[in-house]
Amino acid sequence: MEEAIAEARATDVATSAPAALLYRGLMLSQEEKYAESIPFLEEALRQDPSLQAGWEALGWAYIRTEQKEKAWRLWEYFQQLMPDQWMPYNLLAQSAIMQQDWRAADTHFKKALKLKPDLFDLSFWYAQNLLRIGEPAEAEVIFRKLIKQEPDRLDIQINLANLLTHKLEYDEAVELFRHINEELPGNTGFMMDQAVLELRIGELKRADQLCLDVQALEPENLRAMTLRADIAEIIDLTELSVERLQKVIDNTVDSVQRGKLRLRMANRCHVLNQRKPGLFTTHFILDQIRQAIDEVPEDITAKILYAERLFQAHRYEECKSWAVQVLERYNRHNTRAKSLLFELALAERRFEDAEQILHDRFSNFDPTDPMRYYYEARLFVAQGAYRDALKRLDKMEAAAAQGSVFTLLYHDLTESDWMPVTSVRRLHEHLAALKREGFVIVSPTDIPSVIGLASGERREDPEPEEESVPWTARFIDQVRYGITGEKKFKSGKKIRTPARPMKVVSVTFDDALRAAFALGAPVAEEFGVPFGMFAITKPNEQYVPSVAGWNEMRAYAASGNWVIGSHLYGAHDERATDKEGKAIRMSLPNRLWLPEKERLESMNEWDRRMRNEFRQSRKILQDEMGDENSPVGLVAYPYGDIGQESACNLSLLKNPMQSIVSEAARHYQVGFLQGMSGYTVAGDNLLLVRRHEPDWTDEGADVVRHAYEYHPMFMARRTRVEIAYLMNKPHLADEMLDLLKRDGYPEELCRKITVETRAHFRNRPQRDVQPLVASSMVAVESAAGGGQTAPTHAAQTMQGVARDPDAPIDPTAREAVAGRTSDLAEYERINAYQEGTPDPWVYLSRPFIGGEVSHSKANDQFEILRYGGRGGLNLNRNLQLSAEYFESRIEQRIRPRWNAVSYDPDDMTSYLFKALKREARGRLSYRTASGATLSGSLGVASLDPDYDEDDLFDIDMEDSPDSDEFDAADDENEVIGDLAAHWAPRDDLTLFVYYTRDLVTSSVKALTSDSVGAVARWKPSDTWIVNLRSQYWSYEDDNALFYVQGESFWEVMPDIGVWSGLDLSTVSSSDASDFYWTPYWDQRLLGVLRYLQAWQGYTFRFDLIGGLQREDARPLRRTEDEGLSGKTDWELVWGASSTYNKRLGNYFDLFIDGSVMALREYIDHRFLIGFNLGF
Repeated sequence: MEEAIAEARATDVATSAPAALLYRGLMLSQEEKYAESIPFLEEALRQDPSLQAGWEALGWAYIRTEQKEKAWRLWEYFQQLMPDQWMPYNLLAQSAIMQQDWRAADTHFKKALKLKPDLFDLSFWYAQNLLRIGEPAEAEVIFRKLIKQEPDRLDIQINLANLLTHKLEYDEAVELFRHINEELPGNTGFMMDQAVLELRIGELKRADQLCLDVQALEPENLRAMTLRADIAEIIDLTELSVERLQKVIDNTVDSVQRGKLRLRMANRCHVLNQRKPGLFTTHFILDQIRQAIDEVPEDITAKILYAERLFQAHRYEECKSWAVQVLERYNRHNTRAKSLLFELALAERRFEDAEQILHDRFSNFDPTDPMRYYYEARLFVAQGAYRDALKRLDKMEAAAAQGSVFTLLYHDLTESDWMPVTSVRRLHEHLAALKREGFVIVSPTDIPSVIGLASGERREDPEPEEESVPWTARFIDQVRYGITGEKKFKSGKKIRTPARPMKVVSVTFDDALRAAFALGAPVAEEFGVPFGMFAITKPNEQYVPSVAGWNEMRAYAASGNWVIGSHLYGAHDERATDKEGKAIRMSLPNRLWLPEKERLESMNEWDRRMRNEFRQSRKILQDEMGDENSPVGLVAYPYGDIGQESACNLSLLKNPMQSIVSEAARHYQVGFLQGMSGYTVAGDNLLLVRRHEPDWTDEGADVVRHAYEYHPMFMARRTRVEIAYLMNKPHLADEMLDLLKRDGYPEELCRKITVETRAHFRNRPQRDVQPLVASSMVAVESAAGGGQTAPTHAAQTMQGVARDPDAPIDPTAREAVAGRTSDLAEYERINAYQEGTPDPWVYLSRPFIGGEVSHSKANDQFEILRYGGRGGLNLNRNLQLSAEYFESRIEQRIRPRWNAVSYDPDDMTSYLFKALKREARGRLSYRTASGATLSGSLGVASLDPDYDEDDLFDIDMEDSPDSDEFDAADDENEVIGDLAAHWAPRDDLTLFVYYTRDLVTSSVKALTSDSVGAVARWKPSDTWIVNLRSQYWSYEDDNALFYVQGESFWEVMPDIGVWSGLDLSTVSSSDASDFYWTPYWDQRLLGVLRYLQAWQGYTFRFDLIGGLQREDARPLRRTEDEGLSGKTDWELVWGASSTYNKRLGNYFDLFIDGSVMALREYIDHRFLIGFNLGF
């Protein structure tokens, strides 16, 4: 120290010792030798406490040497020593800022300014702190005043530009940044700030050009490349957006960021493929996700996404292995993995596994979720238990009828429609559209009163439609009723007026962003209902200008437009769960790595931290909000994840989600997470209220569509329509469609259901229902901020990549960026005119082959073995070409009578004739837009008899009565064919008419016939079917035959698939013939008891048949033929028939058919087995 004093006095003899020591201390501080400077500064102040520069320098030296507490105490002593000086208050303000006590800093700044009001930099620092405490208006006034005083101070202009950005005054902010970049060329951080603002005001081409300019200075600038990819996505430059995103990936060094970008690429290509199938191959999309996994092996989200895309590609074994890996290695409670395994089990028809997975999925997390009934219904549908499926949907509908609320989630708002953030215009349209549809908007605090049940009260089940009477008793009673007209049991049917859906919506926001408050408040005021806002209660380590302060939140709550809830304390932080820091996980549902102890948290440590999250956040919320605190405790779980979504290493707990929810219930009444539907219904856990976050591109109609499509009551009714298709119940489908229309289901969706219903019941071609002019915008996660769930706080607050304001200025920057211009085209291209998907004239698809073998005995004359095959393909969507070839081996045993020239009644000789019938034909079928199918075939057939004229030496026969002598059959080809039309004028009525030319079934003569026929199938109700059939044949030998049949079936036991019916038929020919079957007024009156089970890919029918048959006497052509009339009185007949159809795999269909009928003198039968194989 003596040396320092001597050096100072060598230049100025009058220098005092304290001044000399102060000088040496200051010099050492400038050289960043803080530890060496401290003794000089301390001694200087000890000798002369009036040296103000010494107090400031010594305090900063303490801070630089990690002695902050000494600095705080030093400056407090300085203030006590000189209370009338502005300097100590300024230093205390700086210390308060470092301690994040911005209120204390504000107090000290005000005292300093009172003493020194004209100090320029002090006013600047004060204004900056005003932003921290949520006083942007006052800060703006000061900034503008300072700029007037010193117009060239760019640092103040930068602060004002940032302030205006967060005030959403983009136009003035961008003008400031344009000026800043003119004055400071080459600062890529400021250039990117301007680019983001250009994007927000819709100057996309200028924003794109700025990104190019940044890349000219820094070719690998990730922020510029990412924003260029964003711009291409926002305006839907399909190939360009993918190309730009690939460049971003190629130039990204950080593996974690590269992995996220690859996922973004995969999702982008998937969305584009949905619009234009085949644009990107499945292999390319899967490869991007797989590479993302390789980049970040612990990314569970990527692994689940990969498994989901594998499932869509029908690569089931790989899909299962990835889903199981997630459950075994990362989180045994992961709901996405379980849902995927459920879908996989359904696809592979492993119904017991699907049931177990479904039980595990919902019993461990959110067991009251009404979607459980939906998935159970789907499982029953796949099993063919349609009645059980409908009962599950009844439960779903009953729960929704008791109370349901649709909760919306947003994060940020913007005034710009060009940013990937929900605009305030769209928010207003969302709510206005919902209100027009009859939705009532309520505060989040009202949710318990809408769907909450009293303590001990449980959700009501729907009333049963039938009384609990065993089906056997009902069946016997039905028989008794048919005989006596009396019933012991009532029908049990109760007429119920279908409930109207409750339409209630609540609006919530996360993260307490200033823009959301400022832009959302007028909307809330207009609709007269407060929105919910969930704030992170932990103070930010650094000032985040986009997040509102507590004083702002108190003011907004006091206005009545907002209720403030908790977003917990530190649970937003993603922390390491391993020593290397590679496994970064959500902190709430995971044990964290403790580096100071070099181990994971113990279960006790996790439990203490988890409980503190809820306890501390509640306390801070109550303390900060004071009288403006919400009357109902509201909490939103960070990222909507309490252990059900991402990784969770709490393997020692049976159910960690339940532990978290139980702790939440100790401090809060309502808890919010994300859910696909966004609906919560009566009886649900109020700590698991589901929210839906609209895409930033969603308009009002999109939100309304989602609100209806996922409303549990509408979902139940919509699913009933689909089940009606499978059960072939058009009246159920129409009833549900009428209810949907009655209760306001969107016209567009009703039209879509109507089209699907007509396509199913009337065989109309399936077609897309789409708007005439469609926007092709898609949601993106942008470097400029926004996105949907915004996985990082930086993205939510639109901070982007942090810029360096002290980056060197490049005076040659303008030259460096010269010559490169944006290739961005006009962005009005985002809309596309579309009349529908064009159908090409030739589009070969769906080839198939099939074959069948049958054996039949139709009456006492014939036995036929028939076999052959067919194949074909679709020429386009509505035109099918096929060909078939069949052979029939016919055995016919006759005792010539009617065609005999002479007849000996005592001659009982019968003759066996055999023949081979060959037929080949081609068929062309066309389906019209109305659903009518027109079909025609043309081919040849021949009858090759297995006899010659020598075999007929002792038979004297005529071709026809009174004709020339008999000519034996030959094997000449005959032209055969048919024309047919099938259509459905109504959903419950189908008609079929046809004309056919063919060879008559005979092994004796080759005769042709022409026939016309018609079939009508009518369903007066879903439990009553009427079938009418008729056909008329005209034979080559001038004979004729006609057939008329009527059937009526009633569903008597729906639960087990039992039908009863009547079958009346008559068949008769004009003349008798020995060469083919010629009945005369054969009349049958049959009763049928039918068991029917049918579902997707499976049909089984079994009929028990019993009744009466008679035949009239045929007029004789000669008196000596007496005894040939064949007259019979009514006689008992009985039989059985069965049909079995089964789909094996995805493309192979097996069908088996059989029937046996015991008639007067013989038993007829028919057995058939066949297959169809598609490709």
